[in-house]
Amino acid sequence: MHENYKKDIVENIFKTNVTSMFKGDYVSSRAVYSDDTFVYKVFKQSKIVDQFEMFLKDYKGDLKLLDVFKDDSSTIFKFNKLQGQTVDHLMKENKTIPLDLVTLKEWFKTQVKEIHNTGIRCYEKHNEYKIKEDPWGQGFIFTFCDWSKGNFIYNETDKKLYLVDLEPSNWMPRNIWDCVIREQFKSFIRNFEHIKELNDVDYILHLEDTVQEELNREIPMFLACPA
Repeated sequence: MHENYKKDIVENIFKTNVTSMFKGDYVSSRAVYSDDTFVYKVFKQSKIVDQFEMFLKDYKGDLKLLDVFKDDSSTIFKFNKLQGQTVDHLMKENKTIPLDLVTLKEWFKTQVKEIHNTGIRCYEKHNEYKIKEDPWGQGFIFTFCDWSKGNFIYNETDKKLYLVDLEPSNWMPRNIWDCVIREQFKSFIRNFEHIKELNDVDYILHLEDTVQEELNREIPMFLACPA
């Protein structure tokens, strides 16, 4: 998808002037624009996008889906514009983000739990989120899979971190998730290159263990009924 894909449609439908937020690593299925107040994501029409819309409407995190426009070939999502810079940008500017590993751990856990809880809300409402019963009896966790530093921003004024992308997300068997969540957390904290403790291998392993153990206690078992 080229940088200015459907830009004229966005400006006409929402009566605004936008600039591209194009990133070289965006997959070809979307374009992103913003004005002073909102962010607009343009997708090619697909069942996956329709399913993502259901998720966004039930999501209770900082990112809010405010409006949706559809035509024969595309879907446009209008979001609130969370203020800040991507962690990727701040790291390239050699800026220090004053968040320690314990704070990052708690923020990460909060996002993981809200994404899973949104998956359950969607499961209760939409057939598209129904899954088969787990034959091992361990259940499922609805999981976001891309914790790279372009997907969250830091606001230097209010000193807060915000998750601004929720793709891709899907159900994951809990026994697989137990392994994956450790790698996800490690991937997440290594985006904050200024933190000296990242070089302490034993401490990082301890944190990975702690995150996995705490989330296992804090996320109740979810056993799906047959789809």
